[in-house]
Amino acid sequence: MPSIPTSSHWIKENPWLAWIYYTIISGLLYLWASRYPISSPFIVNASQFDDMIPFIWQAIPLYFSYFLLLPLFIILNRHDRNFSAMFLVVGFYTLINLSLCIFFPTCISERVGEGYNQYLVQYLMMLDTANAALPSGHVGLPCCLFVVTKRLGSGSFLFALWTVLLATVVLLTSLWCESNRDVSRT
Repeated sequence: MPSIPTSSHWIKENPWLAWIYYTIISGLLYLWASRYPISSPFIVNASQFDDMIPFIWQAIPLYFSYFLLLPLFIILNRHDRNFSAMFLVVGFYTLINLSLCIFFPTCISERVGEGYNQYLVQYLMMLDTANAALPSGHVGLPCCLFVVTKRLGSGSFLFALWTVLLATVVLLTSLWCESNRDVSRT
């Protein structure tokens, strides 16, 4: 009699398909959290410290490196005996993060700057919004990957560096609430 595969067995045998499912589910939840919040987002106002941090549009390509996190995690860890457990922990982290963004929506207050590359900023705003700002998935996911790989897998140093990189990039490319956007500058 054939055995019924467990979810951990299935993930280990089909890491790329698991990643596709993860991406679809988390993408739909992110769409809900960022574009259709269930209530008016709590606006996170800039502090004096925030006003000293410039908006650097040149950091936007690094912002998109977020989408390479899980593929690299799979490449580095898919043959590890703990891979399924690590993947499930990352999935649960993402579910918790997005649930917080759905049920407690937040938004970054307006940022004003000079010298924007209009096309790159508009592309970023097409894909992302200032909603679902806290907790930040761009900082939390690489941090989660660091903790998981430090404990069970490999690549922890890389994910630690990526956490610092994305945390810095998020500060330098923070968007603002949809109602306050003006990207007509070039």
